[in-house]
Amino acid sequence: MTESCLVRPTTGYTFVGQGDASVGKEDGVNEHGLAVGMTFVAANHTQPGFNFLFIVRYLLEKSTTVQEAITLLHTLPICTSQNIILADQHGDMAVVECCSEAIVVRRPRGEEQFLVATNHFIEPTMLNFDGKPEQNWYLSETRYHTAQQALMMTQNSADSILFAQQILSGKLGFVCQYKKDLNFDSLWSFIVRLNDLTIVRSEGNPSTTKYAEDTRLTWAIRKK
Repeated sequence: MTESCLVRPTTGYTFVGQGDASVGKEDGVNEHGLAVGMTFVAANHTQPGFNFLFIVRYLLEKSTTVQEAITLLHTLPICTSQNIILADQHGDMAVVECCSEAIVVRRPRGEEQFLVATNHFIEPTMLNFDGKPEQNWYLSETRYHTAQQALMMTQNSADSILFAQQILSGKLGFVCQYKKDLNFDSLWSFIVRLNDLTIVRSEGNPSTTKYAEDTRLTWAIRKK
């Protein structure tokens, strides 16, 4: 089961988040325009601490900017391996590659105005902590290059939401068009335009399921 929730904590920030566990979240955006997501990475070591579900929810509830989220991440005990994707309304963005043993912040390079993360680490100092059993695990590297190449060709699309939909639904190369015999699939797809907190979500594999707008966050902000 997967679910998308509007969360209005009494001691934290309001956010919309998605996940496949009732307590934790795997992506979302809060009332201050901070977007947080994660991509799982195979671990070769674990220890007691926060898993990715609690990391994403904690950052959404307690951070307003990318820098605040990075600072908080450095204070948390982490037990799982993942990429934490961060972006805010100020135009700041980062991918935090982290596991129980290390944490590295990745920023856009050169003239690139984007970041991509799939299910493997990119930073050289993190490669020894990546426990994937095979090269191109679940086509992680293929998906990374699809998104990377699409964004390099079109960094300033006139319709950013439509462009993101085209990437994620596989219109510009392989992203989630998995063969049925893999018994593996994309469960949802979440896009947010941070300028105005426009949210669209595909409740299923985006290659076969249409996106629909979600207005709950803007409604909740107006009700405050």
